[in-house]
Amino acid sequence: MPYLRFFQRIPIIPGLLYINFSKSGISLSVGKHGWTVTMGKHGIRFIVGLSGTGLFVTEHINYKKFKDKKEKQIDIDIQAFIGGRNGKKEER
Repeated sequence: MPYLRFFQRIPIIPGLLYINFSKSGISLSVGKHGWTVTMGKHGIRFIVGLSGTGLFVTEHINYKKFKDKKEKQIDIDIQAFIGGRNGKKEER
């Protein structure tokens, strides 16, 4: 079944900074040929490629998953700090 795609890119600083409009929202792209960083409502996407070959690698960092991972790490750090004290004051 066909679907409708919409994407519009407007240069802020031609060749370096763009604002992107699509059905899913607005994003901001920074980069030149060969590398781009795009920040939108779903996260940050890093793209590195070999210009003119069509070969590229992309990495996506989801804001929600990143936040959950950081909170989990903070909980682990707090538990490690508290250690085996179980919330009780240590006796000397």
